[in-house]
Amino acid sequence: MSTYLNNYRKKTSYNFQKVKAFQYRGVNFKSQLEARWAAYFDLLDLDWEYTPHCQEGFTGWFPKFKVGLRFVRNVTNEWLYLDFYCEVEPIDVSSKFPSGIAKKIMCAHPFNHEFVDLSELCSEFLPGQAVITECPYDRTIILGNSPIFPWTENCYITKFKTVSQIETLCDPQPPIENPGYFSGWYSIGLQRDARLWCTSLLGVSSQEETQKLWEQALDIIHHV
Repeated sequence: MSTYLNNYRKKTSYNFQKVKAFQYRGVNFKSQLEARWAAYFDLLDLDWEYTPHCQEGFTGWFPKFKVGLRFVRNVTNEWLYLDFYCEVEPIDVSSKFPSGIAKKIMCAHPFNHEFVDLSELCSEFLPGQAVITECPYDRTIILGNSPIFPWTENCYITKFKTVSQIETLCDPQPPIENPGYFSGWYSIGLQRDARLWCTSLLGVSSQEETQKLWEQALDIIHHV
């Protein structure tokens, strides 16, 4: 057997070993972090879909998840279920607002449709002039390497400066008592040319219990 063929087999074998898929509930995930978030969503009893087919709504961005979140209607106190499209990156999203990812998401789906405001259904969750719209592609979340980060009083705005340029602006919010913690950044409508990014909570009321669920999610994907 030739030396070239031996070297080729060693090289290809090594490359195959580097690629590792993480399987959970019959789904092959590209990373352990993505599989862990899926198991975590299940522990929170949230409906999710991995790599959803949504290219009619986004251009150049492929969300990792579509997740159904529950809100409470103001008037009737009934549950309101809204889908959010999620990006998952192995980064600390609390140390610095992930402006680059936020801009990419905004470019993928600018507000170029009729603006149907659903804010009256759950306005207690919405800061400032933000609105929840009827279009599911307006609702996105950026998640990092943990669902637990210290609270920040800042929101951020990504706004089209020109047709091709987006700027990021800090939008400080009034301080609140006992702020707790947050899990990532979610965006909702603000204006036709802008998105407001606020901290989101994907967990239970206790930070300690949320940490236990996050650790349990890791155990689950290691033993499936």
